[in-house]
Amino acid sequence: FIDGEIQPASNITTKMRVSPSEDKVSPGMLELALKFPCSMKSAALYLEFDKGFLHINEYPPDANQGFDIPSAVVNFPDFHSSLNFVEDFNPSPLVSRLQERSPALAYTEVLLVPLTTPDFSMPYNVITITCTIFALYFGSLLNALRRRAGEEERLLKDRANRKLGRLPQILQKLARLRGKPVDQHQRPSSLPSSTKHKLIFKVTLVALIAVAWHFYFR
Repeated sequence: FIDGEIQPASNITTKMRVSPSEDKVSPGMLELALKFPCSMKSAALYLEFDKGFLHINEYPPDANQGFDIPSAVVNFPDFHSSLNFVEDFNPSPLVSRLQERSPALAYTEVLLVPLTTPDFSMPYNVITITCTIFALYFGSLLNALRRRAGEEERLLKDRANRKLGRLPQILQKLARLRGKPVDQHQRPSSLPSSTKHKLIFKVTLVALIAVAWHFYFR
């Protein structure tokens, strides 16, 4: 924009130099040689750009504030400036450098660019979910491997006896005092079919989960 009017860049641009940026290595640089009319009062330059996504480790501590883009430098090659000292100083490289004629430079303000900030709690959530899945997997595996053959049947019998109460125990003691034989149910040497099926199902399920986990993270 020149004095509030849109002007094509080709009308005022005499030279252009572009140094493309390298991702996570060096920023890009754009150099333009512009020629403005003498009657110009104000000028504005607009550039379009695309915002990129950064890694979570590349964000500053206060990511919501945005990123500071260094100021641009405006060089006036037809205007020169130098410093003149009234008193004579001892010659030094710094004083000699300041007394030399150099093109006039002007610096713009620093640009603050806000970028899309990710959810910084996601790594914690991923770690928590992963640890929970591992705990459930290894807990089920150890439970299935360490379970005894007749443990479930024994637990079921204990629960049934607790429900019946102490009446059968009293009857058994009275029968022993009278000398009558007590009918004792022989403990089966093998597991019932339902218990076997449950155990096989648990072991197969744990093995399938392990295979799926291995191929998922492969």
